[in-house]
Amino acid sequence: PRSSSPEPEVEPRRKRPFQAQVQVPAQNPEEPLSQGSLVMKFTQVLNRNRQPKYSVEFVSKADQ
Repeated sequence: PRSSSPEPEVEPRRKRPFQAQVQVPAQNPEEPLSQGSLVMKFTQVLNRNRQPKYSVEFVSKADQ
């Protein structure tokens, strides 16, 4: 096998990051302040080797 052969290029994806919001139900429905939304920020970029690199961030937002 050729270890020095370059890997096939990956099709460039849309630069716009993919965001998915997941609703997290509160343990106690009588406490609305405990409710919150979990936002997952998924981003794909290409590094210098043109290999896909994935960046995932979880952000917790409290509904006020």
